[in-house]
Amino acid sequence: MNELSKAVIRLIVTAVLVLNATLTAKGLNPIPFDESAVTDVLTQIFGAASIVWVWWKNNNCTKTAQYAQRYKKALQEDGDGTDGYGEEEE
Repeated sequence: MNELSKAVIRLIVTAVLVLNATLTAKGLNPIPFDESAVTDVLTQIFGAASIVWVWWKNNNCTKTAQYAQRYKKALQEDGDGTDGYGEEEE
């Protein structure tokens, strides 16, 4: 897990703790989660989100990315990008 994810998790855990303290001070029931439960859930959410993001970034999911990949392949094959560049696949 990268440092940004860890920092965001710590920020959210702190916000939940402040919210619980505020609710308790006002005589209301606090959120029934402890710090470790919130950290575990947020870690799982960030892990799943990072998997989806890495998959998206490393695959040509959009038409623009597919077009760019065909152009890149044509450049690598002959150096001028004419092979397959601008041709639409059926």
